[in-house]
Amino acid sequence: MGVQCVDEQALVERSSGNPLRIAVWATDALLTWKAYGLMPEPYTVTVDGVKLDGVFLGAAGKVRWAFKQETHNNIVVWRPRFLLNGDALQEGEFAGYLAAKSG
Repeated sequence: MGVQCVDEQALVERSSGNPLRIAVWATDALLTWKAYGLMPEPYTVTVDGVKLDGVFLGAAGKVRWAFKQETHNNIVVWRPRFLLNGDALQEGEFAGYLAAKSG
């Protein structure tokens, strides 16, 4: 099923028509608009026996992401990197979950 909009259409980039994917390279797994990669899926998350509120993005049974703050052209952005195979955190990253929100 993958991640879909409320109108049941798959999330796609308007200019390329590519779906939202987790593109997996040798050193990274990033959320991007590509014709290839893992299709993000909705998951529930339980931490220490407590189910977290919300729906979280993941793939292949994994839901952990690494987040790092970067600045590009004086604009601060957060870069999510999917932790597919128990990847170690890189300098400046912290681990968490990517929640799907509406509105």
